[in-house]
Amino acid sequence: MSTRLSAKTREYDLLLSARTLYDSYGAMLLGYLFEVVRDQCVAEQYLVDIFNEVAKEPANYNANGLSTLSQLQILARKKLTPYCQTLKDSGTGQDNAKSTTAKQNKYMSQMTPEQQHVFCGLQYHGKSIGVLAIEMQKPEDDIRKILKEAFTLIRRVNGHTGIH
Repeated sequence: MSTRLSAKTREYDLLLSARTLYDSYGAMLLGYLFEVVRDQCVAEQYLVDIFNEVAKEPANYNANGLSTLSQLQILARKKLTPYCQTLKDSGTGQDNAKSTTAKQNKYMSQMTPEQQHVFCGLQYHGKSIGVLAIEMQKPEDDIRKILKEAFTLIRRVNGHTGIH
């Protein structure tokens, strides 16, 4: 019985530590995330993902010689890397003029920026339709339709006219 009580106490302590970190740094981190993604819903989702990870070992964010906010921002940058890369690859981000992936790929060059974003997000970065729906502020059915259009375009570029 004491083992079970000890486990419950440890779990409570972890949640309390994560809650303390959230109360202290959540608003600042949300502001940081919003500056990157420029979308409140997407920023909030990333904040939830970050603090879900922090809740596993909140004590790690009060050590290592770095400020807690710096450590949380490093974790945020790791989480945001696929998002930023998708924007670059799809040609819809701030690096639109610099992105050459879409221009070099015969399939991507035929797609609209929206189709590129969905296709790259799903195929290259492993994002789910739900995540892309949140990022693009569209229903999941619209994301599926955009993906279907992208695949239809690829088949057409390859000379396949029928639907398989």
